[in-house]
Amino acid sequence: MFAVPAARACADAGDLDDARRYMKAAERSEALWEGTSWQASLVEVRAHIARAEHRDPEARRMFDDAAALFDAAGQPLDAKRCRSLTLPEAALACRGSGRSESWMCDVGGM
Repeated sequence: MFAVPAARACADAGDLDDARRYMKAAERSEALWEGTSWQASLVEVRAHIARAEHRDPEARRMFDDAAALFDAAGQPLDAKRCRSLTLPEAALACRGSGRSESWMCDVGGM
Protein backbone atom coordinates (compact mmCIF):
# COMPACT_ATOMS: atom_id res chain seq x y z
CA MET A 1 0.00 0.00 0.00
CA PHE A 2 2.95 2.31 0.60
CA ALA A 3 4.34 1.90 -2.93
CA VAL A 4 1.70 3.95 -4.76
CA PRO A 5 1.93 7.16 -2.72
CA ALA A 6 5.71 6.76 -2.51
CA ALA A 7 5.96 6.49 -6.30
CA ARG A 8 3.73 9.57 -6.75
CA ALA A 9 5.77 11.62 -4.28
CA CYS A 10 9.08 10.58 -5.83
CA ALA A 11 7.88 11.44 -9.33
CA ASP A 12 6.60 14.83 -8.18
CA ALA A 13 9.94 15.53 -6.50
CA GLY A 14 11.84 14.59 -9.66
CA ASP A 15 13.29 11.36 -8.25
CA LEU A 16 12.37 9.19 -11.22
CA ASP A 17 14.60 6.26 -10.30
CA ASP A 18 12.84 5.76 -6.97
CA ALA A 19 9.46 6.51 -8.58
CA ARG A 20 10.00 3.65 -11.02
CA ARG A 21 11.25 1.35 -8.26
CA TYR A 22 8.12 1.96 -6.17
CA MET A 23 5.97 1.63 -9.30
CA LYS A 24 7.39 -1.84 -9.92
CA ALA A 25 6.58 -2.81 -6.33
CA ALA A 26 3.03 -1.55 -6.79
CA GLU A 27 2.67 -3.47 -10.05
CA ARG A 28 3.66 -6.71 -8.28
CA SER A 29 0.67 -6.20 -5.98
CA GLU A 30 -1.79 -5.57 -8.80
CA ALA A 31 -3.04 -9.16 -9.01
CA LEU A 32 -3.88 -9.12 -5.30
CA TRP A 33 -6.18 -6.11 -5.70
CA GLU A 34 -7.97 -6.97 -8.94
CA GLY A 35 -11.35 -5.31 -9.26
CA THR A 36 -10.46 -2.42 -6.96
CA SER A 37 -9.12 1.07 -7.51
CA TRP A 38 -5.58 -0.34 -7.53
CA GLN A 39 -5.50 -0.30 -11.33
CA ALA A 40 -6.52 3.37 -11.28
CA SER A 41 -3.76 4.09 -8.78
CA LEU A 42 -1.18 2.52 -11.07
CA VAL A 43 -2.39 4.58 -14.03
CA GLU A 44 -2.18 7.68 -11.84
CA VAL A 45 1.42 6.87 -10.86
CA ARG A 46 2.31 6.41 -14.53
CA ALA A 47 0.79 9.84 -15.19
CA HIS A 48 2.90 11.44 -12.45
CA ILE A 49 6.03 9.88 -13.96
CA ALA A 50 5.04 11.02 -17.47
CA ARG A 51 4.50 14.56 -16.22
CA ALA A 52 7.89 14.55 -14.46
CA GLU A 53 9.42 13.50 -17.78
CA HIS A 54 7.69 16.44 -19.52
CA ARG A 55 5.35 14.18 -21.49
CA ASP A 56 2.41 16.42 -20.67
CA PRO A 57 -0.15 15.27 -23.30
CA GLU A 58 0.41 11.64 -22.28
CA ALA A 59 0.22 12.56 -18.59
CA ARG A 60 -3.09 14.40 -19.10
CA ARG A 61 -4.54 11.39 -20.94
CA MET A 62 -3.43 9.04 -18.16
CA PHE A 63 -4.82 11.33 -15.43
CA ASP A 64 -8.15 11.31 -17.30
CA ASP A 65 -8.00 7.51 -17.63
CA ALA A 66 -7.20 7.16 -13.93
CA ALA A 67 -10.12 9.44 -13.04
CA ALA A 68 -12.50 7.26 -15.07
CA LEU A 69 -11.18 4.12 -13.39
CA PHE A 70 -11.51 5.69 -9.93
CA ASP A 71 -15.10 6.68 -10.76
CA ALA A 72 -15.86 3.11 -11.87
CA ALA A 73 -14.38 1.80 -8.61
CA GLY A 74 -16.53 4.16 -6.52
CA GLN A 75 -13.68 6.49 -5.53
CA PRO A 76 -14.95 9.99 -6.45
CA LEU A 77 -12.39 11.92 -4.39
CA ASP A 78 -9.50 10.14 -6.09
CA ALA A 79 -11.15 10.81 -9.46
CA LYS A 80 -11.47 14.49 -8.58
CA ARG A 81 -7.79 14.65 -7.63
CA CYS A 82 -6.77 13.16 -10.98
CA ARG A 83 -9.01 15.55 -12.90
CA SER A 84 -7.55 18.52 -11.03
CA LEU A 85 -4.07 17.38 -12.07
CA THR A 86 -4.91 17.89 -15.74
CA LEU A 87 -5.12 21.65 -15.19
CA PRO A 88 -2.16 23.63 -16.59
CA GLU A 89 -1.23 25.17 -13.24
CA ALA A 90 -1.04 21.72 -11.65
CA ALA A 91 1.50 20.59 -14.23
CA LEU A 92 3.68 23.59 -13.50
CA ALA A 93 3.52 23.15 -9.73
CA CYS A 94 4.13 19.39 -9.71
CA ARG A 95 6.58 18.88 -12.55
CA GLY A 96 9.46 17.17 -10.76
CA SER A 97 11.21 20.44 -10.08
CA GLY A 98 13.09 18.97 -7.14
CA ARG A 99 11.09 21.12 -4.75
CA SER A 100 8.96 19.36 -2.18
CA GLU A 101 5.60 20.41 -3.55
CA SER A 102 4.09 16.94 -3.83
CA TRP A 103 1.55 17.88 -1.15
CA MET A 104 -0.01 20.16 -3.76
CA CYS A 105 -0.37 17.21 -6.10
CA ASP A 106 -2.06 15.01 -3.51
CA VAL A 107 -4.79 17.27 -2.22
CA GLY A 108 -6.85 17.45 -5.38
CA GLY A 109 -6.93 21.20 -5.54
CA MET A 110 -4.65 24.12 -5.35
